[in-house]
Amino acid sequence: MNLTAQITKRIIKNLLNGDDYRVEIVSLINANFLQYVIDFFKKIVDAKLKDIELTQDWYKRHFILDPNIKKSDIAINSGLNMKTIGNMYNSTKREVVLEASKKNYEALSSWPCKMSFRNAENFRKL
Repeated sequence: MNLTAQITKRIIKNLLNGDDYRVEIVSLINANFLQYVIDFFKKIVDAKLKDIELTQDWYKRHFILDPNIKKSDIAINSGLNMKTIGNMYNSTKREVVLEASKKNYEALSSWPCKMSFRNAENFRKL
């Protein structure tokens, strides 16, 4: 989350006026989430345009094991959040987040459902 000077001024103004400042924080969270979703789907669309089969292995390589992804995104992509990892492992270091995320993703992947979006027909069945 990146608080700009403008957002900080609005928060301070709201606090000084006795107004609710949380709308500014929620707007920032929403903007960050929207950017996350856009980036997520850009990767999927890019793969589909290149006719790449979207499998569990592809997902793991691009959304969990990619060294360029922030550790908080790795956790979310594996079905966890940073607070849960911190509580379970008493640490949120990148190495710990990666190991916890891999374990959780493997647990999720072992369910009978297999993910494959090779063609539009498979995609519609989900």
